[in-house]
This record gives sequence, structure tokens and C-alpha cells, in this order.
Amino acid sequence: MHFLGRFINESQIKKLMNWTLIHKYLSDQAGKAEQKKVEEWIQENPEHKAFMDSIENIWNVTPKEEAGVDIEEAWHKFHSQRMKSSKLLYLKNKKERPGFKNYSHKTKIKWYQRKATYVAAAVFALLVVVFFAVKHQLDQQNQSLPVTYQKIITQAGEKTQIILADGSRVKLNAGSSLKIPSNFGQKTRTVYLTGEAFFSVEHKEAHPFIVQAKELFNEDIGTNFNIKAYSENPGTEVVVAEGEVKLDAVSRKDEEATHLVKNERAVVLKDGETSVRAVKDLSKYVGWTEGRMVFDDTPLKEVINELERWYGVEVNVNDKELLKRHFTAVFKDETLSNVLMFISKAMNIKVERDGKQVWFESKNE
Repeated sequence: MHFLGRFINESQIKKLMNWTLIHKYLSDQAGKAEQKKVEEWIQENPEHKAFMDSIENIWNVTPKEEAGVDIEEAWHKFHSQRMKSSKLLYLKNKKERPGFKNYSHKTKIKWYQRKATYVAAAVFALLVVVFFAVKHQLDQQNQSLPVTYQKIITQAGEKTQIILADGSRVKLNAGSSLKIPSNFGQKTRTVYLTGEAFFSVEHKEAHPFIVQAKELFNEDIGTNFNIKAYSENPGTEVVVAEGEVKLDAVSRKDEEATHLVKNERAVVLKDGETSVRAVKDLSKYVGWTEGRMVFDDTPLKEVINELERWYGVEVNVNDKELLKRHFTAVFKDETLSNVLMFISKAMNIKVERDGKQVWFESKNE
């Protein structure tokens, strides 16, 4: 605690203690600009780094009782007591003691060293008390605030990319929505998905990243994964491109969670039934993030759903027998006209289009 002996000047203490920013930094709630500000401050002075190291060492220690400390009042009280104590010591040591006319130079140095140590200890104790008081107050304020949501929506034919407060990136596919609560990052990093999205997440053990989609909770234990949870699909599909994801269905209360690793795909039905398979070609599931539509022996009904979301059209099928057929193709940033022409030739069906309306018909009609 030697470094704290230098933080005796009141203006220096106040300059040091931006408790709100320190609290946000240590709890992973600080934005990139705030993180940079703290890190630059730490690098300014070895004493700053030593101070932060000390605070980080006690970060996980929670006071057993609620504390209510007025920072200004606590500092002034401490400062006043310290000044009185210093004055009394000075007056006392000006008097001669029996058998001693004056202190030697070495004795004075040792006395000041002891005094500096005591003052440093007192300052550190004050810092710890104030730090935990502010931490407690901020936590209480965060818990008492009503939770609000930011909702990002993509219409048919639209895609967007979102950068969350923790730096995680989300690519949102067409016809989807992502809800982000105002308390994101305080304890967990939870978001709510309808539709499809690809997540690139930095794993943080203390603040798990959780995606709730339909009746499924997806917890990131790795890096990159895709979730497809459109309302018209019978289940929720999760594909892991990098790292690991834990799946926990609401309906499976007493069962262990399912863990997926790289190149694995899971489909979870509403009743919790889960099937897991290895994936040879990830592009079939994540190609949309790079402008590719990939169909691999895909039922025509699913092809139609993709076309409607991708191009914002409505596809009508007069002959329901066509929906039993399958289709294989890959399109990269292709126009709707070219895609429809290819489908017509490949499947030997009649395709007509009028604006946003498209019709698929059998040629024998």
C-alpha cells in the first residue's frame, strides 16, 4: 500500500475517484470509449495501475450489510481528522522529552515513514468503503429501474448488422426482430430473437451471452453461431460455426442442457425433443450472411419461404403436389427474375410474376 501515501491531496483523490466509471469498467458495462478512458488513465501512472489492481482484487467481495455513504462527507470527515491528528503530533513533538534535547535526523525519517504508512492504510480503508458503497448504490439503482427494450426489425427483403454494447456483432436476416433489454450486460447479456440471426460473441464467464428464441435458451460458450427461429418453422435451428453453444429448452425442466460444438446443428422442437447432427457444409446454413441462398435437396415449401423473405414477394402455388418436390441450387446476389427463371427450368414448372405476386403452376395444367 506504499503508493497510497501519495494520494493525500484532496484534489488528487477526487480526480482519482470516478467511481461510476470504475464500477462500469469492472462490471463489463463500460462502452468502448469508456473502456479506453479507464485504460489510458491506468497507463498514465504506475500508482494508478497499482490502485486498480488493489480494487480488482477485492471486486468480488460483497459487503454483508447495506452501506450508505456520502462520498463528499466521508472524505471531508477523514481529511478533517487527518489534519487534526497531524497538528497534534506536530505540537507534541516540538516539546522536549526527558533525556532528549532533539530528535536525530534518522529518527525523524523513521517517524515520518510510520506516519505515511498509517495514513496510507487509512486512505486505502476509506477508498474500499466508498468503493463498495458506490457499487452497492449503483447496483440498487440498476435493479430498481424499469426494464425497457430496444427492438430492431427487418422487413422482407432487408438485412442489417447490429453492434451491441459489449462489442458483440449480430447479423439479422430478413423478416426478423431482435429485442435488447436496457439491463443488457448487468448480470447477463440476454437478447430475444424472432426469425434468424448470426451471432459473433466474445465469451465472458461472468456475463453469459444468452439468446432466447421461441421456447429455447441459447447460451454462448464460444464465438460464432446461427439461430433460425421463424414462426412458420416447426422447430428452432442452431448451427455452430466456431466455439460452443449450450441449448436449454423450457420444456425440458429436469434434463441436462445440450452442448453443440463447431460444425454441429441442432433442431429443437416445442416439446423439447432435440436432434443433433454433424454439418459438412456450413454455407447451407450461414451462406445468407454473405449474400448466398443455398438450397440442398430443400422442399419447395421451404424454398418459397426463403424467396418471400429474401425478395419481399408473395408466392402462390395452385398445385399443392408441387410442394412435395425438392430443389437444389446456390444463388449469389442474384436478381429475382433470374432465380425464378432458373427454378422454372430446373423443376419444369410454369412461373409467372406480376410485381410482388408470383405464381408456380404445373405445366400440364
